[in-house]
Amino acid sequence: MKKTSIILFVITLVFGIIGPVSAEIINGGFETGDFTGWEILGDVSIQTAAFGSGPIEGSYQALLIAGSSAASAEEAIAFSELLYDRDPDFFSGKVSMIKKRFTGGTGLCIDWNSLKDYLVQPSTCDGYFLIGLGEYDYDGSIKNSHVLHSGGNMFSNDENMFPSATRFDFEYGYEGHGFQPWCVEISRTNILEIALFNWDANSCELGLLLDNIRLLPSLDIKANGSDGPITITTTDLLTITASLSPGPHDGGNANWYIVAYTPLSAGWYHYEQSSSSWKPGFALSHRGALINLSPHIVLQRAGLPVGYYTFSFFIGLDTGQLFSDSVNVNVH
Repeated sequence: MKKTSIILFVITLVFGIIGPVSAEIINGGFETGDFTGWEILGDVSIQTAAFGSGPIEGSYQALLIAGSSAASAEEAIAFSELLYDRDPDFFSGKVSMIKKRFTGGTGLCIDWNSLKDYLVQPSTCDGYFLIGLGEYDYDGSIKNSHVLHSGGNMFSNDENMFPSATRFDFEYGYEGHGFQPWCVEISRTNILEIALFNWDANSCELGLLLDNIRLLPSLDIKANGSDGPITITTTDLLTITASLSPGPHDGGNANWYIVAYTPLSAGWYHYEQSSSSWKPGFALSHRGALINLSPHIVLQRAGLPVGYYTFSFFIGLDTGQLFSDSVNVNVH
């Protein structure tokens, strides 16, 4: 999905057809009290505040433990669709994993907290955790796979950890202890795998708390059905469509923009809600709640002057987060 920084929102989107599109991590906060919607392997469980740390949101969180009760490397290899192909060298010792398939979103965020417990004193911990994302191709194979986060040296020393109120000796803590939610930009990702490895389960036990796994809003703007860039002539018809799936931000207030940077003398143009027309300058198009919108035509016109145009769909949440999607058009 293309990213730039410019365009808007036509108010007709607000009153347009609400489609069935959904960008959401089902049970991403484990608020069902179980692993509904997830596939699991090894020593995994659902924990509440009684565990002694977390949850960061809601009443439940997931705990992965890499210890004597975790799965073997061979079991993890058979379970993994993504991480083993990316980093086979990690698959040894004891492993616990979770994975799920999903669609939509422009970004993914995960709240996490790592823990460790010494079984032998003195001891060292030798382990890792990996977070991987991948996209399914049309034939069912995985393409564009990435290991987007890993943590290892945090288990090898106690320098940044503090005594834990859980059954573990030490933890890093959720937010507020130097580790903010981990977020990454995504594009049509279909599979998420999270794995915790312990290469010395006889010396220590490792833990990973996970909570509030969520998608960010999914914005899409296209030119003649394409993510672009595209090239047309001055006589060709240009159709711009925009769509939105707000995910967990559904109903949240936001500033909506549809703007265009053009070769015309004014440069920037914006859609003005009150007059339902385009006006010079970069300005707010609409203020209102986020809703699901199927692809909707926001501009359809032939005869544009020669030059380069960038159309952008822009949303600014009240939380300060900003999301955008853009498409470039060359008119010659």
